Amino acid sequence: MTHLSIKNLTKVYQGSTVPSLKNLSLEINSGTLTSILGPSGCGKTTTLKIIAGLINHTSGDVAFDGKSVLQVKPEKRGAVMVFQNHLLFPYMNIYENVGFGLRMRNLNKTEINRKIFEMLKLVQLPNIENRMPRELSGGEQQRVALARALIVQPKVLLLDEPLSNLDNHLRIEMRNLIKDLQKKMKITTIFVTHDQGEAVEISDQIALVLNGKLKQYDKPENFYRKPVDKKTAKFFGCQNFIKGVSKNNIFTSKIGKFCLAAGLPTGNGILTFRPENVQIGKGLKELNTMKVKVLEKKFLGTQTRLKLSIKDEIFQSTLKPNETDILKAGMEIYINIPPSCLWVIKN
Repeated sequence: MTHLSIKNLTKVYQGSTVPSLKNLSLEINSGTLTSILGPSGCGKTTTLKIIAGLINHTSGDVAFDGKSVLQVKPEKRGAVMVFQNHLLFPYMNIYENVGFGLRMRNLNKTEINRKIFEMLKLVQLPNIENRMPRELSGGEQQRVALARALIVQPKVLLLDEPLSNLDNHLRIEMRNLIKDLQKKMKITTIFVTHDQGEAVEISDQIALVLNGKLKQYDKPENFYRKPVDKKTAKFFGCQNFIKGVSKNNIFTSKIGKFCLAAGLPTGNGILTFRPENVQIGKGLKELNTMKVKVLEKKFLGTQTRLKLSIKDEIFQSTLKPNETDILKAGMEIYINIPPSCLWVIKN
């Protein structure tokens, strides 16, 4: 297992004055899976390519177990990268593709043979060793690419949006497979994605990168419960923000006062709460209850979204469809938000 340390990593591409990546620092524990999450062009793939040695950095450092690898040749680093496009060798069959890295290491044929069949079984593709890549589905090809990467037992596995070309049910299958294999083999892994749901499901830690800068590096649940700023909260689907002042576990705003859980930031701030944490209330005697007007009701299948207003503030709620059957646009209802579901972002 390998501890991966990224310190103040910066990359400015030739001909540009704006860094693609600026002072990125991450400490990734041995044997864990970290997702680098962000929109296209934010610096995710650039980070992986620097770690793998495919491009040079501008400044900063990357270390495996405390030793810098930036001057080490790519093939000697022990980092293997799986790309969005699987890049299997089209003229080799699956046996030859999976065993390619082992042959480069001059292992004996008996050992190579054993490991290839073990790995194909591990990625749930037994008995396909004689087939050609063109004979496989997209999901099967990506499993072969994963097997080819894992068979050399890399120190660090780098996955660059490996699921983005798959349809939804295959993405879910591959997501589960990657997580299971990573835990079983205990390989330190970085998974790049633009899909926050995917990152939450697969990761031990998430690094949210926007415009080349790290916004938050945390456990998945904290991006929902404790976002560092409004941009982070919005990226993870929060739409409710109310300005005010936090003091003595009370948040005072123009629409009223809210009781907070202990330990939240004080002073001027923005109260935020997720749409799924807004509950239908029974009356003003309940804690953190408001009377609001339903502006819009939209059925989303497993949820119903409500657009609500109070004193010119507009916010969103998502509820189970059976909880909203009798509600219509124009109605006034009571809602409440538990203190444990409120968070204050510093202004």
